[in-house]
Amino acid sequence: MSTYPNFNGYNYGAQAWRTQDKVVVYVSPRQPVPDMVPYELHEHVFPDDWHSRVLAIRDLAFRYYHPMIERLWLIVASLAVIIIPIALYQVIFNALYENQLPHTAEHFYRARAVSFAVFIGTFVVFWAPMLIWKALGKRRLRKLTQGWEKVDRAGKPPSAFVPVWKAKMPTVFKSTCVVTITTPPSARPTLFHPNAYLPSYINPPVDAGTGAAYYYPYAPGQTGLPRMSVAGTLPSYQAEPGKDKYFEDVKV
Repeated sequence: MSTYPNFNGYNYGAQAWRTQDKVVVYVSPRQPVPDMVPYELHEHVFPDDWHSRVLAIRDLAFRYYHPMIERLWLIVASLAVIIIPIALYQVIFNALYENQLPHTAEHFYRARAVSFAVFIGTFVVFWAPMLIWKALGKRRLRKLTQGWEKVDRAGKPPSAFVPVWKAKMPTVFKSTCVVTITTPPSARPTLFHPNAYLPSYINPPVDAGTGAAYYYPYAPGQTGLPRMSVAGTLPSYQAEPGKDKYFEDVKV
């Protein structure tokens, strides 16, 4: 994992990360949107599209993020879920079995069941609005990024690479929106590269005896890297004895 030390003139070292298969950008409403397209995506995303898409994600994500209200609501909801059922337990018990003496174990179980129902109702009343609000923002954000993927895929061949955009909403205690864009897979080395060594079972010498050993220095079963070809082991010329003076080696 590496950072973008200088993201188009701004120091985005803590805001943009590059991993093996994706680019991660942390977007904040208090900082400018990075407008430089990562070099992995130069052939797949235009600069105008990059800036407009990141800006659209930021505006939509922070439309559903109000930190002060959410934190205050979180504190009130947590206290209400704990305090209200405990405070109402005795009231519920007295209202149900005040005149029924002696009290039995069944009376306590029923009062606790009603108190648990109060706990569930309190949880729904206080937590459902926040969860629904956040879920609505996530749904709209996911629909936005999926629409971009469809547009990009429509203009490319079926087997072509298409970057996938994803975004995570800011949370109560994290005020950044995380945007991830997949990058094209890097080319992997292959044994059939022009400079690769060929395995011993490909084009082996016909005769592994003394004659073939001259042209194939590494015979089967011996250690060492096999040569890619016999180039470099063949004689440059074959002259009759005494006529090698007519030949001259020229360096090229």
